[in-house]
Amino acid sequence: MNKRKSFLIVSLIVVLLLFNGCQKEPTHLVSGVATGQAVSSTTREEKATPEPETRLILKHEGKVYYNSGEECPYTGGRCGVMDGKISSTVAPGEIPKKNNQSNFGKYEFQFCEHGIDVFVDGKILQFVE
Repeated sequence: MNKRKSFLIVSLIVVLLLFNGCQKEPTHLVSGVATGQAVSSTTREEKATPEPETRLILKHEGKVYYNSGEECPYTGGRCGVMDGKISSTVAPGEIPKKNNQSNFGKYEFQFCEHGIDVFVDGKILQFVE
């Protein structure tokens, strides 16, 4: 009987520890980066002083594309014809409002299966919606 009581007590402790772990605040994404902090009930738009946007962003055909943080691994076999060019820029930290506008400079780009590849200083940066 003592073994059974000990087993039940240990089982109860394990279950309580598991449920206690579920009470931890979840990790949230802010600007594409995990913060590890709970998000308050105030949204980014409601804040008096909004946080500056730090990601590379471009707008094309009414859609906003964000840099995925990855370079395109596929460089061979691309056609040499670019599909478009970023023709104007906004300040870093701003979100582009016009088509073919970015917050990081004027570069050429190609469409691809994941979104848009932008050719920046010898690198091919991936952008997704």
